[in-house]
Amino acid sequence: IGGVIADVHEPGSFALMYAVAGVTGIAAALMILPLRDLGEPMPRDPEAPAHGGYRTVLRDRVFMRFLVVGILLMTCAYGQLEFGFTAFAADVAHVSTRVIGWAFAANCLTIVVTQLLVLPHLEGRSRSRLLAVAAAVIAGSWLILATAAIDGDGRAGAVAAVVAFGVVFSLGEVVFSPVMPALTNSLAVDAVRGRYNTAASMTFGVTTVIGPITGAPLIGHGLWVGWLIVVVMIGAAAAAGAMTLLHRLTPEQDGRAISAREVAGGLRTGP
Repeated sequence: IGGVIADVHEPGSFALMYAVAGVTGIAAALMILPLRDLGEPMPRDPEAPAHGGYRTVLRDRVFMRFLVVGILLMTCAYGQLEFGFTAFAADVAHVSTRVIGWAFAANCLTIVVTQLLVLPHLEGRSRSRLLAVAAAVIAGSWLILATAAIDGDGRAGAVAAVVAFGVVFSLGEVVFSPVMPALTNSLAVDAVRGRYNTAASMTFGVTTVIGPITGAPLIGHGLWVGWLIVVVMIGAAAAAGAMTLLHRLTPEQDGRAISAREVAGGLRTGP
């Protein structure tokens, strides 16, 4: 919808798009307000230690390694998706804003269609290996996008490459989206589980700062080849880093074993 509304030659079209986004946000808030009485406060475990905090997280060397891998992966993925991808598509491939909208739509549609088919096959598989596969797929999607420069000026080849990028990128998302939180919580200490999850979620915030200060300026100065090389290398580094986790995780943490608690509850560990 945004791709249909937005027109780089009509600044007012962006104002309209933002107005529509604002109205949908207000509509969502109005739908959520009636739900405020649902649920109840979470009970506090009286046996949980009252201290530890982020010192416990920072002392966990395996988790810190995982956090570095997460930052690399997010830098290659979402850190460049909204900034580097759109700048490249518009300034190098010279496709229209409508085509960029098609790419995002294809990305989301692929996720909706494939995630329920893929998720059952991830169960019981090594999470570290799956993370490496996801990083490699996303790095490969940037190579597909690079081909849009060969048939630039918005021609059919460039359009196909931009949309294909969105589809392939989404396949990496389908894999790493369930694996990242699963690995985080398998490494987390119960007493400070919230700290682990907060630290892991910060990878997204950090990379959304890295993205706009790297991708768009490089592309804007005509250095898009160097930008693509760096992004692909970061993805490769994330894949290699994920593989180093394999022998540092227990089979249970890596999703390759069933814990005693899960056996008792009839549940299988998996992303």
